[in-house]
Amino acid sequence: MNRKDYITEGKRQLESSEHYCYTGTEINQDTSKTVHTILREMYEKKEIDKDTFEYLDPNKNGPIRTPELYLLPKIHKNPVKGRPIISGNGSATERIGAFLDYFLIPIVKRQNTYVRDTTEFIKIIEQTRLPKHAILVSGDITSMYTNVPHQEALDAVRAALENNSDLRYDIKRPKVDYLISLLNIILKTNAFKFDREIWLQILGAAMGQICSPEVCDITVHDLEIKVIEKAGQKILIWLRYRDDVFIIWLDTEDNLKTFMVEANQVHPTLKFTWEYSNQSVTFLDTTIFKGTRFETEGILDIKIYTKPTERYQYLHRNSSHPPSVFKGFIKGEVLRYIRNCSSKKNFEQKRDLFINKLTERGYNLQEIHKITESVEFSNRDSLLNKDNLKQKKKRGANKTPPLVFTTTYNPHITGLRNAIQKNWRLISENENLCKVFPKPPLIAYRKTKSIGDTLVKAKLDPLENTVPNLPNGTEANQHSATQVTENDDMLSILVTMLKSDPDTGLTP
Repeated sequence: MNRKDYITEGKRQLESSEHYCYTGTEINQDTSKTVHTILREMYEKKEIDKDTFEYLDPNKNGPIRTPELYLLPKIHKNPVKGRPIISGNGSATERIGAFLDYFLIPIVKRQNTYVRDTTEFIKIIEQTRLPKHAILVSGDITSMYTNVPHQEALDAVRAALENNSDLRYDIKRPKVDYLISLLNIILKTNAFKFDREIWLQILGAAMGQICSPEVCDITVHDLEIKVIEKAGQKILIWLRYRDDVFIIWLDTEDNLKTFMVEANQVHPTLKFTWEYSNQSVTFLDTTIFKGTRFETEGILDIKIYTKPTERYQYLHRNSSHPPSVFKGFIKGEVLRYIRNCSSKKNFEQKRDLFINKLTERGYNLQEIHKITESVEFSNRDSLLNKDNLKQKKKRGANKTPPLVFTTTYNPHITGLRNAIQKNWRLISENENLCKVFPKPPLIAYRKTKSIGDTLVKAKLDPLENTVPNLPNGTEANQHSATQVTENDDMLSILVTMLKSDPDTGLTP
C-alpha cells in the first residue's frame, strides 16, 4: 500500500461520523490533568498507595504523547483495507489502561464462553462427542472493537466488577466507582492524530489501548448470552476468542439460518458474519472437520489452517539474530503443528511443507532435521497438557526474578556467555558482590535496528519533512556520521573489555 492509498484509506475510515469526529485541537493535556485529579483522590482516600499513584500519574512520567492512528493493511481484502490501530504509548491513559486491565483479566477468564487459545480450544473439542447430524459454525463479530458503545461498555464492566467482588488480587482493588471513572476517561477522551489532524473516537474502544480486549470481551459477553438464549438447546457448544466464535449446532439447517438472522437483530452496532458446514469450518489457526476419527468415535478431527495469502516469509537464515532464535522458532512451529493436527498424516504433510519453505529461506536440511527430529508426534497428548504442568510448577516456583544481562546482538561477538562464566569468579569471590549477584546471569539479546524498523512506524511524517538522499558532506549525512561514530565508541568499550578473553572470538 503506497502512501497516497494509505492516507486515503485512513481518511475514508475517519469520515464515519458514527465512529469519529474531527476536533482539530489537542485535548491530551486536559486528559492528563483529569487523570491526575482522580488518581490524587484515590491516593488520598487510600485506594492506591504512593508508589502506584506515582507510577500511574501521567504528570510524573515524562512528556505526554498524542496517540497516533496507523493502519495494518488487510492484504486478503479486495480492495485492500486497513485495520485501525491507535498507538497510545506514552499517552495520558496508557498506564491507567494497564492498571484497569489487571483487574479485568480474571473476570474474562471466568466467562463460560471464554477460550484462552488454540490449545485450550482443541482440548475442549477432543473431549466432546457429537451426533452425526451436528452442524459446524464459525462466526466473526464485525469490527468488534470499533463498534462497542461507550456507555454500554461502562455499564457492563461495572456489573462485571460488582459481580466478581470475590476475586483476590496481589494488590488492593480500588472501589468500582474509581475504576469506572478511569475507564470513562479511556473511552471518551481517546483523541489521536492522523496526517497532522486531531480526531476523537466516539464509538468503540481503541485497538492499541491495553485494556480494550478485556473491556470488549466483557461487553460482548452480555450480547452473546442473549443470543445463546434465543437458540436454547439447539447449541451444544459456543466458544469465543475475542471476536471469533465457534458453535456446534444440533438442529436443522433452516433453523440455523433463522437463528443467524435473529442474532444480528439483538444489537444495533455489534453484528455477526457466519459460515457453516456439515463437514468443516475454520476457527483461529485450525480447520475442524468430520474425518476418520469422527466416523469412528464421534470426535471432530483437526488440522492446521493456512490463509490463502500466506507467503511463508520466515526469518531469513542470514538475518542478524542469535542462533537460538532460529532454533527456537523452528521447534516452536513444529510443536504447533503437532498440537494442531489430530492425525499424524496431516502433521507430516505440514511439517514437510515447512521444511521445504525453510530451505528456500537459506536454511540447510541438516540443521533443520536436527531440530525437527527432536520432537515427535507421539508426544502430542503431553504437549496438549503441558500448560497444566506449567501451572503446577509456577505455583511452587521461587518468584525471585533472575539476573539478566541484556545486550544488543552482534554476530561478530561470540563466546560472550563462556567469557562471563569463565570470569564469574571475580564476582563470586568478592565479599559484597557475591551477595548481590549470587548466580551468573541469563544472557538476553535485543535485536539490532532493521530497515523495517526505520521505514515502518506509527507516526505518519509529512512529506516535506522527509530527508532525501544527500551527497557526502551535507548536514544530514554529517549528522548520520556522528551517530555512527558515537555507536562505534560504545561498541569499542565493550570490545576492549572482552577481546582480551579468547573465548569471545575477538582479536586485539
